[in-house]
Amino acid sequence: MTLKEIVANEEMQVILARGQEQGFLGIEEVAAALEGIDLVQEDAEGLYAHIDELGIELLEEPEAQERRAQLAEEAERPRRVAAKAESTTDLLQLFLRDIGRIPLLNAKQEVELAKLIEMIDVAAAPPAPPRRTTKPSRGAIERRLSSKKKDSDKKAGRRGDW
Repeated sequence: MTLKEIVANEEMQVILARGQEQGFLGIEEVAAALEGIDLVQEDAEGLYAHIDELGIELLEEPEAQERRAQLAEEAERPRRVAAKAESTTDLLQLFLRDIGRIPLLNAKQEVELAKLIEMIDVAAAPPAPPRRTTKPSRGAIERRLSSKKKDSDKKAGRRGDW
């Protein structure tokens, strides 16, 4: 079975969605979902890499149960503290609360975004000025040489016919 077929499995989609919401999954939970599926080593590694790309942390089962209990406990806490924070007029506190609602990027998303920004910068950059394709005239060359000679004579302290 290919990685696309595994991920398309309805049970696996439910587990991955829960993992993205919580930020973690138990290894045994993933193994139970894959129990009826015939997997080769490469497919399993591909699945674990996909889970990592989604920003889901794989935990041993005792640690996963502990984290689930913490999440349930946090969900049951009264929201009085949050209501108190809502009434603040401190601009920094308001800003920090607002940015806390936006999920962070994982490493892969950050690299993709950086590449996209770089492509946009290159596309938006003004074109380089055209290079001169004609040779300078003999008079222009002579003027440059005579001005350089005058500059070197001035530095050496010689008087020329300028």
